[in-house]
Amino acid sequence: MNEFHFENAFPSVPAAVHLRLEKALEEKNMNLNKAKRPVATLAIVLALLLGLTGMAYAATQTGILEYLVGSEEKASEDLKGSVQTVTAEAFGDNIQIDLTGAIFDGDRLALSFTAENKMPGEIALVTLDTVTLNGKWVPINFQSFQEQWLPDVFTVDVAPVVRNPISGGMLSGVLEEDYTGIVQGEATFVVSRPVKEMVVVDPWMWYDMEAVIPDAEWRRDYEDRKGAIEQSGLKVADVFTMEAGYWLQEGYTPVNVSGHFLLDRAEYSELAPFYAGPGYGERPAFSNVTNRAGQMQVTERITLSFTLDADAAKESRIEPELEDIPLENGTVHFEKVAITPLSTLIEIRIYPKENTQKAKNALMDCYGAAWLCNANGEPIDYMDMEGEGWKGYREEAGGENYLVIETSWGGMKTLPDALGFSFPDASETDDADMQRLRQEFTEKVVIPLK
Repeated sequence: MNEFHFENAFPSVPAAVHLRLEKALEEKNMNLNKAKRPVATLAIVLALLLGLTGMAYAATQTGILEYLVGSEEKASEDLKGSVQTVTAEAFGDNIQIDLTGAIFDGDRLALSFTAENKMPGEIALVTLDTVTLNGKWVPINFQSFQEQWLPDVFTVDVAPVVRNPISGGMLSGVLEEDYTGIVQGEATFVVSRPVKEMVVVDPWMWYDMEAVIPDAEWRRDYEDRKGAIEQSGLKVADVFTMEAGYWLQEGYTPVNVSGHFLLDRAEYSELAPFYAGPGYGERPAFSNVTNRAGQMQVTERITLSFTLDADAAKESRIEPELEDIPLENGTVHFEKVAITPLSTLIEIRIYPKENTQKAKNALMDCYGAAWLCNANGEPIDYMDMEGEGWKGYREEAGGENYLVIETSWGGMKTLPDALGFSFPDASETDDADMQRLRQEFTEKVVIPLK
């Protein structure tokens, strides 16, 4: 009988081709996750202390700063002063969740958590499902616990990676309620586990890493992931069973080496009608848990209760009352100006002199690319925090046409004396009238902060 070498079962992949493809996909996934998962969730300083074994560490109030901006050293003094002392913990289905910090500024809520799988040999999928304040639903715009595997064996990052416990958090959208006094909060996590057992079906588990990734530094990071998967106790498909259908018909939940469900991938869409349960892939309103019927089952809901002081949160809030500003072709109205250590929230509305769609479109052409800056026209030095960004759009409401310019971003490192607007990304124009109108806008539309 001829000897079969598993390491040679798949042909060697040209490094220049496969490495670029894999690295591009990983970086794409990391960039997508960054919108919900700031870099502090994989803090390297903790990686020296923690591993797959789940060594416990003390939760501190600096957890919220780690989540939001990467470290306490990168936070402004005002942001540090905004941290509220909160303590909450809950346990269920061998998953321990701890609330490690909170910041509330009257508009947005940020929370940080640690999550630990007390039985790391039995992998779980953990999602921060809902957050409420006084029973009112809080929209979660960014979070790091959206279908988070625990232990986090599928992440590729600078080795060694923190895989259990993990730290992270959430940042809300702008809240509609005006909260005062002591506010009661709840954060609910949902734990899901494979219906039968999970299996990693991916040829990457069998590749010759030296052939595929010649760069030693990159190779170490990928080998670290491979080792974490192997140590986790997960079943790994061998070279003879590298087909999703084989495992699905046996009742397993197959994922690839990045932890993505194979039934989510286009190449396996023909298998979904046979193995995906009713509503697979759907997400109910006001929930962050995706239906994985037939593949995963909810085994626990873990709720942490906490309190916030809404009045204390507003002490460092700047919310100036500003008069409308007349322009040559319209009027600027400040719908919202709220500056806090956590948030930079600006919404201005520009009403044209003539209430017509044509005039509104002309405002868009002229001012649609207005960008928030300091009063000297220089870029604002924001902290490295998640934010929705900038929007310029046309609107019609109540019979009135107007242009909306919004900025929704994180806090600033240093508060300038005033804010203004510039047009760094506006298309070049030789139109003297448009140049004059934009110049008038930058000179008149100023928001004093001090």
